[in-house]
Amino acid sequence: MKRRLALLALVATTSATRLRSSGRAGISAVGSEGLAVVEEQVQELSRSRFQCFTGPGRACKVCKDLEDRTDHDQCLECNDGYKLKADSCVPHSCDVESLSGCRDCRATHERTADDQCGTCQDGYFLTKSFKCRPFHCDATTAGCTTCRPRSELTKDQQCVTCRRGFKHLPDQTCRKFVCDLEQLENCQTCRETDATDDHQCQTCKPGFRLIENLCEPFACHTGPLEACQRCKALEERIQEGHCESCNPGFQLLDGRCQAFSCATGPGSACQSCQLLQNRTEDHQCLSCNRGFKLTHDFKCIPFKCEEGSDEKCRICTQQEARSADGQCYQCNPGYYLTMDLQCSPFTCDESETFSGPKCRTCRPQSKRTGEQQCNTCNDGYGLVNDTCKPFTCTPGPGAGCKACKSQMSMTGFGQCAACNDGYTLTSESTCQLGSENWASNSKVLRYAKQVVRDLVRHLDRNLDGTIDSKELNEEEINAAIQRGIAGLRGGIIEGQVDSVPSIVFGAADADGDGLLSREEFKALEARERARRNLE
Repeated sequence: MKRRLALLALVATTSATRLRSSGRAGISAVGSEGLAVVEEQVQELSRSRFQCFTGPGRACKVCKDLEDRTDHDQCLECNDGYKLKADSCVPHSCDVESLSGCRDCRATHERTADDQCGTCQDGYFLTKSFKCRPFHCDATTAGCTTCRPRSELTKDQQCVTCRRGFKHLPDQTCRKFVCDLEQLENCQTCRETDATDDHQCQTCKPGFRLIENLCEPFACHTGPLEACQRCKALEERIQEGHCESCNPGFQLLDGRCQAFSCATGPGSACQSCQLLQNRTEDHQCLSCNRGFKLTHDFKCIPFKCEEGSDEKCRICTQQEARSADGQCYQCNPGYYLTMDLQCSPFTCDESETFSGPKCRTCRPQSKRTGEQQCNTCNDGYGLVNDTCKPFTCTPGPGAGCKACKSQMSMTGFGQCAACNDGYTLTSESTCQLGSENWASNSKVLRYAKQVVRDLVRHLDRNLDGTIDSKELNEEEINAAIQRGIAGLRGGIIEGQVDSVPSIVFGAADADGDGLLSREEFKALEARERARRNLE
C-alpha cells in the first residue's frame, strides 16, 4: 500500500512539472478546468505521502492534521514529559550537575518543564514548580540566638536555640510567646520579654496571686480557733487566708488571726491566764501572784504601799506578802498595826473638867504605846502604866489609915485623913509610928522592885526581855523614878528617899551593862524571898 501511495505521488509530481514547463500553450491545450483538477490531484497525492504515528515516549500523543503536515511525524500534542519543538516531541531537559541543590531529576514522564527536580539536597526544599530552593534562616527575624546549620535545615527559620521571649517549636522554629488576656480571665497584664511559655501573666487582678505564671485566687477558709471567722471579699484579698474578722480569743494582725498571748510567771506576770476564748487582748490574767491585784482589764499590778510619817507605814510589808494596798510591816510610834495590816493611831480622850478616869492631858501621839495613855490625870486620879486610875485607900490597924482622905483630895495611893493610935500623920498624908523615919527594908525592896518591873515592862516594846539603846528613854525612866519616889513618900518611908530608886536599880543591874534582863529580875525576886524568910 505504501509503495502504491509513493508511486502515485511520484506520477503526480512528474505531471505537474511537465505542465509547468510547457507554458501557456499547454494550459490552453488542456484547459483551465482540467489544470485545476490536475493540481488538486497532485496536492492530494503529495499530502498522502507524510506519515505520522502516535505512541508513548517521543511519539506524538496527537499528530498534526494531515493537511497541515509538511513532513513526517509532525505532532500537535506530546506525551507527559515531552514538549513540542519544530513539530516534534522532545523530552524536557534536566541536568543535575548544573542545578543547585538538586539531588536527582524528576522522572521524564512526570516533568512539565525543563530542569524539574525530583528530590533536593539537604538544606533545600522542592518548590511547587519542582525547583530546589535553599532554606533560609535569619536569626534576627527568626527569633534565634543560633540558626541551625544550612545542611540541617528542613524548613525556613529553623533555630538551635531561641531568644528570650520566644518558644522553640517541635519543627525547630522560634515563635514569640503569645498571651491573650481574653483567655486569661484573672490576668491583669501578660509577661512579655521574660515569658517562658504562652499565656503567662505578669500581674493578676485583685484577689488573685501569681503561681507559676498563672493567676490563682487567694484561698480563705472559715472555722474555729485561728481560722477566719469571716473572710475578706475575694477582690480585697492580698494573701492566703486573708481574714475580715477573727474568732473570740484571736486578734487580726496583717490580715491573719493570731491568738492573744498570755504567759504565767512571777511578779506582775499572771498566776493563771484567762481562757483563750475570753481574752480580748494580750496578757489578760485570771489570777495574780501574791502582792499583786487584778485590774478591771485583767492586768496584774502591785499593791501599793507608801512609807512615811503618822498613819503611813514606817516599813511596808514585802511586796509578795501584800494582799491589799497600804499594808504595813511596822508602824510609826503612836500607831498600831490592825488585823488588815493598816496603821491606826492609838486614841486618847481628854477632859480637863471631868473628874473621872479620862486623861486630863493625853500622851503625845508619838509616845503612845496603847489606847487612852495619859500624860496627866484629873484630881483624885494617878498614872498607873500610863492610865489614870483612882487613888485608893483602905483603913486598917497599925500603920493603916484610921480614916482615908476623900477621893478628890487624894494626890497618891493610901492617903489618910487620920491615923490609928501610936501613929502620926505625915505631910504626905501617911501614918508613921512615932518618930521612926524608916520602914522595913523588905517593904522598900518590894516596892522598888515593882517600880523597876513596871518600868522595864513599859520600855521593853519588842518583848525580848531586854532593854536596848533604842528602847532606852531617859525621860520615861525619870518619870518612873519620880512616880516611885512619890509612892515611897506616900507611906513607905519618910526622909531620905531620893536615893532609894537608884540604889534598887543598881542592885538589880547585876552585870552593870545598863540593861535589866529577866534573869536579873528573877535574881532580885530570889533575894526578896530569902529576905522574907529571914524576917
